[in-house]
Amino acid sequence: MERARWSSRERVLDGAVLLVTACVALVVPLWLPDGRPAHGPLAGTAGFVVVGCVLAATTRLRLDARFGLVGVVVAGMAGWALLAPGAVATASDPTNLLMPLAPAFVLHAGHRYAQDQRWTWGVTGVLTVVAVHPWSTTVPTAAGGLVYVAAPMLFGCYLAARAQLVRTLTERAEEAERERDLQAGRSRTEERLRLAVELHDTVTHRVSLMVLHAGALRVTAADDTTRDTAEHVRATGCDALVELRDLIGVLRSRPSGAPAPEVPGPPVAPRPPRIGRADLRAAAIAVLVTVALSALAASWNPADAAMRLVVPWAEIAIQLPVAAAFVLRRRHPHLVVLAVTALALASVAAAPGELLTSDVPLLLVPAVTPLATYAVGAYSRRPVVGTALVLGLVTLAARPWAPHLPVITAAAAFVGVPALLGLSVGARRRVLAALTERAERACRARALLADRARADERARLGEEMHGIVAGRVRDMMARATELAPAEAATELVANGQRALDELTGLVGALRTDQVPVTGQLAGLAWLAEESAAVGVPVDLVEEGNPAAVSPTVARTTHRIVGEALTNVRKHAHGASVRVRVRYSVECVRVEIRNDRPPPGPRGGDPDLAAGGSGTGLLGVRHRVELVDGTLRAGPTAAGGFTVDATLPAYVPTSTSVGERSR
Repeated sequence: MERARWSSRERVLDGAVLLVTACVALVVPLWLPDGRPAHGPLAGTAGFVVVGCVLAATTRLRLDARFGLVGVVVAGMAGWALLAPGAVATASDPTNLLMPLAPAFVLHAGHRYAQDQRWTWGVTGVLTVVAVHPWSTTVPTAAGGLVYVAAPMLFGCYLAARAQLVRTLTERAEEAERERDLQAGRSRTEERLRLAVELHDTVTHRVSLMVLHAGALRVTAADDTTRDTAEHVRATGCDALVELRDLIGVLRSRPSGAPAPEVPGPPVAPRPPRIGRADLRAAAIAVLVTVALSALAASWNPADAAMRLVVPWAEIAIQLPVAAAFVLRRRHPHLVVLAVTALALASVAAAPGELLTSDVPLLLVPAVTPLATYAVGAYSRRPVVGTALVLGLVTLAARPWAPHLPVITAAAAFVGVPALLGLSVGARRRVLAALTERAERACRARALLADRARADERARLGEEMHGIVAGRVRDMMARATELAPAEAATELVANGQRALDELTGLVGALRTDQVPVTGQLAGLAWLAEESAAVGVPVDLVEEGNPAAVSPTVARTTHRIVGEALTNVRKHAHGASVRVRVRYSVECVRVEIRNDRPPPGPRGGDPDLAAGGSGTGLLGVRHRVELVDGTLRAGPTAAGGFTVDATLPAYVPTSTSVGERSR
């Protein structure tokens, strides 16, 4: 309800402004004589200053109250004009009555533009028509209406659009900062999940070793108690592997219909627009305007009632190159104004002396000058340069060497008003672009927040599942202490303790940004011995100096060999395995090849093979690509499997970064 009352008040204010303008421009001149005012523009200038001071001193009052004070000043000016006809204003020149209204028009347009832009443009058009009243007007009257009504309204629209643009840019900067923080948080979350996935593969490797040890003890045990205990440890390990497989699915999942938020690239400086069809149409319109206005100016004669059409072909031919230059109006608007200014200077130099000093409002500027100043206001990317060019052109058109009010007013209307219109349109275009970008940033921020919430939920589920897996491993360790011989039990417990340590590091990677410390990296020979201990002997050949490669490459090599041997133990138990690693100055070549498993019953564990996550090689491939390496993996013609990777010997990271990449 309050909004409706406020809207009605705004409409009443618009009607009051329109009524005052109509009275000043149409009604009061009916009781005034023709001619020029006796006091010149001094009375209007004084009214302009008084109204400006009143509006500046009453900023805390409501808008309708401030306009009431302006109405008192304007009513005094109108009463003065009626009581002393011809002193302040005349029927053919009511400029002094319109000048006091100019500051109020600026304020009114700015206020209404913030409320309703379309309505403001409509009100501006209606007020301009009322002030100019083209059905019965003179050049000074039309120019005065444009300068003291249309120009203030356009300037108020520009100021309001400028203020809105500043607010939008400020909010956009804040949202960009927030989006950057969200992007950083998303990157940290993804890094934590990546670390958790890699640690998960290490835990899977430990648990699979415990399953293989328990399976071997089940086969070789001499008493039923040891066999039952080993079977319990093996079954518990297989259950833990299944849960680890589910865990890796949770960590790597992304809901369907929820793509990763687009990461915006660095801001790109706007490029000048290319010349297109719109520019060609503008040039064609400029040519038509040149022909029409040149013919109208040559044919216009106030003393001749029957105006005869005169086409000044020579003047048109001189102006056509400037009109053709309008193809550059968007890309280089300053060049267009410079061309117009150069032609105006040439016209002034070639004009007769009596024309340069007469008070006839015939401007010595090209016919396309309004289009040129509009282009500068709308498309200039250097406002200071554009403003200086427009002011210079206005000064040239006003003929300051022989000042006459009609000429100055016509110059301001013909050159300055289109520039203000261009400023308003350009500011509105920039506001719309800024609002569009702000909406896009808001959408990206919402997507980032949703993505972060999903990542947090995945991390929470991962922590819960890690607790379950850790319970399984502790159960395996507790039962492993009952096994005989003691050496086998000790090895199972040691592997279980390592798995628990790695699970603790995994949970730490999910909870914080700190990378868990996992200790010194074991060599490839230790991996070969570990594999041989569970019945998969490995033929390891290392060529070159392993210390010559960077720590990141060394860890990646360790990861490739460890994952390949784990797959052999799961899926090709009993097959011969050859690991060959060649270290050179340029690269590291890693090749793991296993033959076809021997026929007959396999020494492996079917439950162990079924419990894998199926994403180990995918993680290895991702790790290899991170260091700009290549990986090929697939079956061989002889029925085996090969993994072949080529890594750079050095990546541009420090040792600490290499530690983080694990």
